Amino acid sequence: MSDDLVTRLRRYPYDFTEEAADRIERLEAALRDVIDSWDWWQVDTYDRCASVPGDAIATARAALEGKD
Repeated sequence: MSDDLVTRLRRYPYDFTEEAADRIERLEAALRDVIDSWDWWQVDTYDRCASVPGDAIATARAALEGKD
């Protein structure tokens, strides 16, 4: 769904559309990392679980703040 939006944004020659498309892709990548982290968190041992939610939150927060 968002791939279509990114494709449409990239068709227009304005600086802000390219920036918007890049930002969407970064946010999607960060959200995928969060999902992967939570999936791992559910199946891994208790000893390593404590850091995963914090790492996932930090990844998502950095993406939302525009940091790579």
